[in-house]
Amino acid sequence: MRAGLEVVAGVQAFGASREIDLVARAGVVTGEVAAWAAEGEGLVTGDRVNTAARVQSAAQAGQVWVDEVTRSAARDSVEFAPAGSHVVKGKTHPLTLWRAVRVLGRTGGLSTGQAVAAPLVGR
Repeated sequence: MRAGLEVVAGVQAFGASREIDLVARAGVVTGEVAAWAAEGEGLVTGDRVNTAARVQSAAQAGQVWVDEVTRSAARDSVEFAPAGSHVVKGKTHPLTLWRAVRVLGRTGGLSTGQAVAAPLVGR
């Protein structure tokens, strides 16, 4: 979400520096995807990739929207605001979406507290 927020802000700043109204929007979804590379190209596919595209399409210009899974995973390190329930292509039920407002910690998760520290697994 940090990257999404920075891209959206960067596009707006670039537009402002050129005195044009230029905005972007982003959708972030968490989950498993299939990924592979072939001759300098990478590809990811799967339901989560398609869902991210649908979330991005639903997002308002200049905003980063996420699904409930992503909000739940990042709630201790990112401030969210409700974005409502949205019917999106390819889903039988509406999705509850959230707007990423701001990152609460600094780079690397500093200042976010213990709740976002990854657990040590194995050795």
